[in-house]
Formats: sequence, structure tokens, C-alpha cells
Amino acid sequence: ASVSATVGQDTTDIILRFDKEIEKIVAGSPIGEKISNANIGQVITLLDSQNNPVSFSGGLSSDNRTIRVIPTNPLAAGSYTLTLLPNTVQNFGGLTISTPTTFTFTTVAPNPCEAVKTYSSSIDDINSGTLTK
Repeated sequence: ASVSATVGQDTTDIILRFDKEIEKIVAGSPIGEKISNANIGQVITLLDSQNNPVSFSGGLSSDNRTIRVIPTNPLAAGSYTLTLLPNTVQNFGGLTISTPTTFTFTTVAPNPCEAVKTYSSSIDDINSGTLTK
């Protein structure tokens, strides 16, 4: 699996992409179920740098290859750990991820807009790329 978030934008969602189609494991059944907002917390955890749980929603894409994690509130600047819990997902062939898969990432505070100021003087004149006085 790979994880991505768009650099330079608010971290409004976190994407986990898989090479194969996946589903949530259902105990005692060879057939799994789609990962949804109702069961995503059984598959993934999201913790802040103090190991406090971060509330989120999300689910699986229609192609069954992408899990989208959407934090309930925008993530504050800091470090976070997203864990795909062991034995919770399988590909359509029944192969599971049997160990925790952990992704650690850091968010930064947004940069305030910097105002661009233009100064001009009545004694300066730009003419054809030449500054004259």
C-alpha cells in the first residue's frame, strides 16, 4: 500500500492505494465486505503525536483499490501515525496483511500570505528596459 496527501494543501484526506482490489475480512467467511464509513475504524487507526485517537470517516473507492481517510477536523500542525490493522483486509484472492502497516507523516502550519509591495518614484522611469533619471 502507498499513502499520499497533497503537499501544500490542507490535509483534508489521506489516501491509501493498493495494487489489488481489497475488502474487509469478515470472520468465518471467505467473502469479505466493502470498507465503509461504518466499519473503517475496525481497519484503520489514526493517532496524533501524543497517541491520542484522531476522529475520522472514510471508505473504499468504487474500484476497491483506494481507502480514503477523512479527518473529522483539519489536522493541526504535528506528527501523525496511520495504521492499517493486521488481519483486517484481504485481496479478492483471500491474501491478508498479517502485520500492522504503519505510516507516519507530519503536517505543517499554513504559510500566511505575504503581501507584495510595489514602490515607485517620480524620478524613476522604466523605458524599454532602461532605468533613466
